[in-house]
Amino acid sequence: MEKKINIKSLKRFQNWMSKWNNPSLGLWDYAAYNSNPDLLLSIISILYPNTIEYENCIILEKSFDKENFASWKKESYTNTQIECVLNHLHIYDLFNNQEEGEEEHCLENLEYLGKIIIKFWKVALTDKYPNKTFEFVFSNEGNDYGPTIYFFQK
Repeated sequence: MEKKINIKSLKRFQNWMSKWNNPSLGLWDYAAYNSNPDLLLSIISILYPNTIEYENCIILEKSFDKENFASWKKESYTNTQIECVLNHLHIYDLFNNQEEGEEEHCLENLEYLGKIIIKFWKVALTDKYPNKTFEFVFSNEGNDYGPTIYFFQK
């Protein structure tokens, strides 16, 4: 059975729904009501990110800095290790503008979100680099800052 979003744990959505008193409304309606092109294109930049190919590494553009990359190389890190570090995303980092009391998120939904972003990244990287093979990792281990995703070349 396909994993679904735990809608009951979405506090802002539930609050919005209570104002409309229309049970036929759903997440698409909520997104359309609250979105704008700037926001949607910003979200797409997370789901289908720009990347850079540099010294046989594929790096998220937002994470790439030549001097930083050179320092990793100087410390004898492998390309795989560098890619793992520079291509990681802590799901919590997507929510920097939370209102007071909103720190608690449904872990089930955050894990779902991480796994869905990986699906989008697979499409993006396959489109951009059809001759390369990537490994995608989802982790929610105790040593991570919540659900974390990353990719590297095989």
